[in-house]
Amino acid sequence: MSLLILALSLIVLILLVTFCKMNSFLAIIMASIFLGTCLGLPVDKTMTLIGTGMGAQLGGLVLVFAFGAILGKLVANAGGAKQIADTLTQKFGHQHIQLAVALAAFIIGLSLFFEVGMVVMIPIVFAMALEVHEPMLKLGLPMLMGLGTAHAFLPPHPAPVAISQLLHANLGQVLAYGLCLAVPYLLITAVLIPKLIQHWFPKSFRQIKFLPGVGDLSPAPTTDRPLPSLRLSLVTALMPVILMSLGTLFTALGVKNGAVAALNNSSFSMFLALLFALWAMGWHQHRTNQAVLSSIEASISSIGMLLLIIGAAGGLKQVMLAGHLANQIAGFMLHTGLSPLLLAWLMAALIRVSLGSTTVAALTTASLLLPIVGHLTVPLALLVLAIGAGSSFGSHVNDAGFWMVNQYFSLTIKETFETWTLLSSLSGLVGLALVMLMSLVV
Repeated sequence: MSLLILALSLIVLILLVTFCKMNSFLAIIMASIFLGTCLGLPVDKTMTLIGTGMGAQLGGLVLVFAFGAILGKLVANAGGAKQIADTLTQKFGHQHIQLAVALAAFIIGLSLFFEVGMVVMIPIVFAMALEVHEPMLKLGLPMLMGLGTAHAFLPPHPAPVAISQLLHANLGQVLAYGLCLAVPYLLITAVLIPKLIQHWFPKSFRQIKFLPGVGDLSPAPTTDRPLPSLRLSLVTALMPVILMSLGTLFTALGVKNGAVAALNNSSFSMFLALLFALWAMGWHQHRTNQAVLSSIEASISSIGMLLLIIGAAGGLKQVMLAGHLANQIAGFMLHTGLSPLLLAWLMAALIRVSLGSTTVAALTTASLLLPIVGHLTVPLALLVLAIGAGSSFGSHVNDAGFWMVNQYFSLTIKETFETWTLLSSLSGLVGLALVMLMSLVV
């Protein structure tokens, strides 16, 4: 019954946004109240859950978003994004530009959560799209799947590491099997499927000139000031990744101190990267203080609604968690007698679709499978990968990533379903197929 109520609540949300043309933030809040009421929660408790969920969602993201937005704007306004875009376009050529974007996002995504990776990559990807005169979404979808590949399959990304530790899987095996899967997975989901989606839904692939968090992306008026060097532009854009990767490396080597802990904090690493960007893309480029301040103000003012929408999605997720939906799904699935790999994938996928959080889906599935792990005959490393593939399935309105894609790429709700939800669903199925094929040979 609870799952039926959940489905009805999501339908209400979609109708409010699509047919009533309601602001997405207000629509999510109304759907959350509707869900809480149908689940029998008092209104005051529902509102408390929404506030708690918003706080939890934004608590780890708001600083990252703010610092990342400023950094991206500085890199874009100084010409660093154009320099990177020009170079990648020249090296890979127009024909393979999607693969170039996917590879870059994959490397960056190894040490960053999905949302943080998006903040880092968006200015570069959009500058590349303008440079090659292609629709933003054409390069955006490969970027999203490049980030998603690392998130689903590969240590040292935090999600696969956490699942491996919970299930006592060999991290080296997870990495080895994950690398074997990552190559075909990336080629299929980041290059082939986006081309099919563009063929099926061409109207979603259009040029846009304004990007939330970066602002107006129209080429700046030509000046005599040279572009920043490629090396400095890359170092500045990738500084958050560099700092967090150092933190991960030192942690793996057993170094434990305050400095390492600080580097492992995404907000602090992003702040240090921002300080570097202020110098590298600001004063070092002989930009005036007024120009730098204008970049900061423009970037901050453009992400307000985006943060509210993402926070509201966290509130909706919190109400869903209060309904104990994950346990209901898992309890049903454990008695089906399915293949362990298929069972793990289905549990993760259903929890992901129901609750919206990849991390919650993956960790919940791993926790619920833990009591029966000793009785399974499949390699635990493959079980980790099956959970990762399932937890990436079906991003929709209860997922913060869905609203990030919706806002960043200026899509309608219908277009976001046709592109990002479809891509994430197909990628989850591709991941399952690859895991099942690998189970035949290991």
